[in-house]
Amino acid sequence: MNLWCRDYWRLFVGLFVCGTAALEAQTLVTNGSFEIGVGQPAPANFISYGVGSTALTGWTIVSDELALLNGDFQFSGNIGTVPSHGSFYLDLAGITDAAPHGGVQQGITTVPGTAYRLSFDLGTGSGASAGPVSLLASAGATSASFINSNTIANWTTFNLDFVAASTTTLITLQGISAPAGNWYIGLDNVSVVTVPEPSVAGLLGAGLGVLGLLAYRRRLCR
Repeated sequence: MNLWCRDYWRLFVGLFVCGTAALEAQTLVTNGSFEIGVGQPAPANFISYGVGSTALTGWTIVSDELALLNGDFQFSGNIGTVPSHGSFYLDLAGITDAAPHGGVQQGITTVPGTAYRLSFDLGTGSGASAGPVSLLASAGATSASFINSNTIANWTTFNLDFVAASTTTLITLQGISAPAGNWYIGLDNVSVVTVPEPSVAGLLGAGLGVLGLLAYRRRLCR
């Protein structure tokens, strides 16, 4: 490899690493996959938590009871569900399977005026736990409802962007509705990260541009 190619290759690697590191910010949510807590159930089993419970580390149960499931949980009349991340996940319909449904809430440390992205997986099952199911996500004063309409076991990732108004932002994820007789509103893999600044995207774009230039000038590197 000649000197020209070597120098530009180093430039590309540097830009790409810097941009990627900035994009891969660590989540601000504690216990986003519900892996840590009191009374975790055995595999293929569940446990119910009531309103006000803090048994799930970092979270407070709100609105109504919900269930923590472990592994491949089999509901009567369907093919069962599995977590989208880790070993545990929530059923916001709980054991009552009737509205109002349960939810979880957590305060996270934020910087006022900074943009963030709340992400989560909303799950459906099959048969008696088929979609559509819906969930209300809130981050401070920003909120929106989300629907997973799948009629088979499925996890769909949704995002809610918000700008922090204070040093602490309250995150809430609460089940809204499910078809009559539905036994399940799945929730897993919750995270909050900062939204990349345009300059970060520019770093990645510059790195990719250099890569394209290297490909165009590949004959010089032989």
